[in-house]
Amino acid sequence: MSESMTRELMRELTSDVPVSAPPLAQTIGGGRRLRQRRRAVAAAAAAAVVVGTLATAGLLGRTDDTSPDLTVPPAVQLDHAWWADGVLHLPSGAVPMSGVRELVQVPGGLVVLTDAGDVRRVDDDGQSQLIGRWRAGVPQDDIFPTVRAQDDGKVVWLDGSTSPEYSFVVYDPGTGRQVASHAIPTGGFHEAAYLNEFEDGVVYWDSAAYGQRAWNIDTGMVAKIGTGATLLRAVENGTWVTFGDRLTGTEASSDGQRLWATADDFASVSPDGGQVVTLPARPPIRFTLRDALTGRKIADPTRPPTLSAGMFLDRVYLGVNQRLSYVTGSEGPEGIVAPYELVTCDLSTARCTTVVSGAAERPVLPSD
Repeated sequence: MSESMTRELMRELTSDVPVSAPPLAQTIGGGRRLRQRRRAVAAAAAAAVVVGTLATAGLLGRTDDTSPDLTVPPAVQLDHAWWADGVLHLPSGAVPMSGVRELVQVPGGLVVLTDAGDVRRVDDDGQSQLIGRWRAGVPQDDIFPTVRAQDDGKVVWLDGSTSPEYSFVVYDPGTGRQVASHAIPTGGFHEAAYLNEFEDGVVYWDSAAYGQRAWNIDTGMVAKIGTGATLLRAVENGTWVTFGDRLTGTEASSDGQRLWATADDFASVSPDGGQVVTLPARPPIRFTLRDALTGRKIADPTRPPTLSAGMFLDRVYLGVNQRLSYVTGSEGPEGIVAPYELVTCDLSTARCTTVVSGAAERPVLPSD
C-alpha cells in the first residue's frame, strides 16, 4: 500500500471526528531540539565512509549474520541509501537483498523491513543481522510496513507477527537488544495503526479506532494527541507539521499556534529538520522547497522539477544540499503500480537525473 493510499484510508476512517488539543507536555517531555539523527546519518552517507560492524551479541536471541560481497556503486551515486531491483545501495557499495519494503538510516548502517517479514540491521560494510519481525510472513493488509529512528539510533517498528496482538518494538543497535515495547489493541482492518514519528523518546502514531497517540518509551505514558482527522507528518524542534485534507493542506504549528499553512501536500523533511518539500494536490506536480519554521519558499526556480505525464508520485525523500529523490509509477486499479522510476533532482537548479527506469518492483527510499 502506497503512502498516499494510507493517508486517504486514515482520513476516510476518521474524518468525522473533530481535532483535539495539542499533546500533553508531561507525556512528550522535552522534545525541543533539532533532530541530529538525520543530519549525522546523511553526512555519513554523503561522505561514503565504511563504518565497522556493531556488536552482535544478544540480538533478540538470533544472529543469522550474512556478509555478502560489496560491489562497485552505480554511476549515479545518491547521498542516501536506497533499494531497487534486488540490490541494496549503501554508502560504500551495493549488496544483493530481495524484497525490501522499507528502510531507515541509522549511524553505521540501516534497518530494513522485508517482504518475508524480517527486520534486519545492515551495516555499512554489508553485514546483515536479523533483529526482529514485523509480520508473520504472509500479506496482512492492516499492517503498514513502517519503521522510524531517532537521534540516538534507536529504531521502532510495528510488530504484527503475532496478530491479532500488535505492538510497537523499540530496538537499540548500540546494545543489540529490544529496549521497550507497547501493545496496541487491534481487532481488524478498521483498527489499523500507522507509525508516524519517533522523536526524543516518543513514538507517535495514528489509529483509525483511537485517533492519534504518543507513547513515551521511558515513562510508559500514552497520551491522546488528536483524533486522526489530521495526520502528523513530522516533529522538529517543537514544531509540528500536519496534513489535513485538500482544504487545509499542510500546516506547521508550535505550542498549538499556527506558524504557517499551505494548500500543498507535505512530501518530506530535510535531514536537519530545517526544510520541507511540499507539492500541489493536483497536476501538474511541482516540488517546492520551504523553510520549516516560516514556510517561506527557499528554492523556487523558473522551471521546478515536474512529474512526467502519466506518472504518479509514490515516495519522496529530501536529502542534504537540497537534493530530492522520488519514486513514480503508473496508476493501477488499486493504487500505484509498475513500471516504476527513481529520479534524483537538485532543487537549486531543477536539474534531474533518472536513476532507475522501468523497475518491476517499487524502489525504496529512506523513511523520514
